[in-house]
Amino acid sequence: MTTHPVTVSNPPTPLGRVPDPAPVQQTLATIATAQGIGLHSGEAVGVRLCPAPEGQGRYFVRTDLSGQPAIPAALAAVNQTLLSTELRQEEATVRTVEHLLAALVSFGIDNARLEVDGPEIPLLDGSASGWVKAIQAAGVQAQTQPRSPLRLQRPVSLQWEDAWIAAFPADRCRLTYGIDFDLPAIGEQWFSWQPNPLSPEDFATALAPARTFGLAHQIDYLRSQGLIRGGS
Repeated sequence: MTTHPVTVSNPPTPLGRVPDPAPVQQTLATIATAQGIGLHSGEAVGVRLCPAPEGQGRYFVRTDLSGQPAIPAALAAVNQTLLSTELRQEEATVRTVEHLLAALVSFGIDNARLEVDGPEIPLLDGSASGWVKAIQAAGVQAQTQPRSPLRLQRPVSLQWEDAWIAAFPADRCRLTYGIDFDLPAIGEQWFSWQPNPLSPEDFATALAPARTFGLAHQIDYLRSQGLIRGGS
């Protein structure tokens, strides 16, 4: 993948640590931009990460479409999850949003206007690192409205074929993930990580560099289905 530079308008002072937990909502301090290629569409696309008023949440704006429709980054907007997450609002869609949203959440960005001039967020180098750099360049701005943190009241789990996920109430967040591939290069791997709420930069080194990967024997089939046209 080709990595494109991230630029920032009116760079603020270096990003500081976020309190644990941040008592109020936060947004970006200024605008950052990034350009790249969509993994599945193969189209060149640009993104602007912009501050948003408190209470607006994180949402995408398709600037290339008539009326510049907004698409909320919300569970109800999930349209499909075939090799990426696609969000939809009426006829407008935006795909491969997961790396950008993970980076925003990890830095405590509650409100952000995410302007994109195409149907898919660029993959950059295949990881969330490029989005981390964009957020670090833009900085974090505290707002006034208090947060309403979600708290899990009971265990929940979901299974589909041989994949499953479970969540349990806890005092601190900890993520544990495992994969098991019948390929020597991958094999069985487990990783457990507890975010450091005093240092969102911890995400930048612990998780953000994890890259999207594919298997060589699947490439021709996936491309025949109109997928991974932007892969190299």
